[in-house]
Amino acid sequence: MNNLLLHLVEFSITLSVLYLAFRLLIYRERFHRLNRFILLAIPGIALLVATVKINLPADLSNQFTGIVTVRNLQETILTVPSPDTKKKIESQITDKQTDSAGNENDLKLPYLLIFLAFVSTIMLIRVVRQNLLVLHLIKTCRVYPDGKLRIVEITRELSPFSYFNYVFLNPQNLEKSEIRDILAHEYIHYIQRHSRDNLYLEVVGLFQWFNPFYWLLRTSLKETHEYLADEGVLNQGTDKSNYQALLLNQVAECPVPAITCNFSQSLTKKRIIMMQKSKKSMQRTLMRFFAFLPVILLLALIFSCNIQTREKEKYVASVSPTKMNVLYLGVDNPLAIAVSSVSPEQIVVESDNGDITGNLGNYIMHPKRPGTAKIKVFKVKKGNKVLLKETYFRVKTVPDPIAMIAGCKGGEIARDRLLDAKNVQAVLQNFDFDLTFRVTEFTISTVINGSLKNVSSKSSEISEEQKDLISSLKVGSPVFIQHVKAAGPDGTIRPLNSISLKISE
Repeated sequence: MNNLLLHLVEFSITLSVLYLAFRLLIYRERFHRLNRFILLAIPGIALLVATVKINLPADLSNQFTGIVTVRNLQETILTVPSPDTKKKIESQITDKQTDSAGNENDLKLPYLLIFLAFVSTIMLIRVVRQNLLVLHLIKTCRVYPDGKLRIVEITRELSPFSYFNYVFLNPQNLEKSEIRDILAHEYIHYIQRHSRDNLYLEVVGLFQWFNPFYWLLRTSLKETHEYLADEGVLNQGTDKSNYQALLLNQVAECPVPAITCNFSQSLTKKRIIMMQKSKKSMQRTLMRFFAFLPVILLLALIFSCNIQTREKEKYVASVSPTKMNVLYLGVDNPLAIAVSSVSPEQIVVESDNGDITGNLGNYIMHPKRPGTAKIKVFKVKKGNKVLLKETYFRVKTVPDPIAMIAGCKGGEIARDRLLDAKNVQAVLQNFDFDLTFRVTEFTISTVINGSLKNVSSKSSEISEEQKDLISSLKVGSPVFIQHVKAAGPDGTIRPLNSISLKISE
């Protein structure tokens, strides 16, 4: 699996488990500041667990060495390399692996990852649009200061909301006392920086929009924001009954941007119930909080301390095609495979596309289909196979050869030279493998006295009848060698190009 996609899945699972633990252990406690801290910390902890890997050896008696990937090595490495060899290997990685790795990554890039990126882009556009909407309201509406706040008078029927120190409200249907309570509520949002929290979770949503637990976490944080703001207003001496009546009267007629702090949310009933509750024991809440910590530790052990992954890093592994970084169908593709500190007899090599034969570091790969081939290198340890390395190669079909006669692909040719050419060749040009294609049949065609004359051969040899035809040609006569077919090393028959000639003398 692509590393980026793997980290994304680990991030999603960790975030989901941590949020479930929060709901079970801490959610119902009335210490809203602690709840807010945990909800904001969950994405950060999930990101660390998914991306930071801790080295835990599978066998504490073994010394660790770094794993490196080497391509195009011609030698078999059977011992731990010296420091100079390691530097040489790392240099080869930097210089040679860039192009091939880039090609492989392009080839392996999952369509799922492309889809996730596409939807994330739409989500980013949504966040930018919401910010622009808020800025548009600030630019087009009347704005006046009220202490540290900036009041934006809107004419639409929207429930009051805030964005940083800007408070958006329609004062036409509000009493002065109600405006005072609303401003006190939004001031708590401002001084506690709740808008910053909202933007932070919107960024997390660009990568977790597909995770239902992200949306639950986002809702829980907005609830906690409102609980904190309500608590702050009541602590200032606001009458609880009047404030609750104000909440019931403020019903949004139109949707407000998700990045804002909305005074009247659909959780109004929950807020009123929360105001009636008394705080529980701080000691009880702390005990639940510390019960939350082992969940984090367990997730870190599962995702960050992957012992099998660390097992790979004990060895310097090399999977190298000795010809090129591409495997071809129908031919012997030699591979040099070696692992430091491991006896060749302990190495097992497998592929998901074709067969691999050989031993002692020298192998032959026979892929079965075009596309990609994943080669896995295992170490047999106490009857179990331990995966040490996975390498991807492109698999291609051998290109078609070029039909030639007397070294010509076409043009003018002397009659005697054409007669001296005993056969038609199939030449594979600019190819690293030494492969032979055998012409199985071809036809020589020409025009004599206005009539088309065709003479065929069922081999690569020019037949006696074809030679007689060539001998009868005059200077300037056209000669066409067509319907050329050749057999490849895998036995498949391929049609080749035609050769167009003209007798020059």
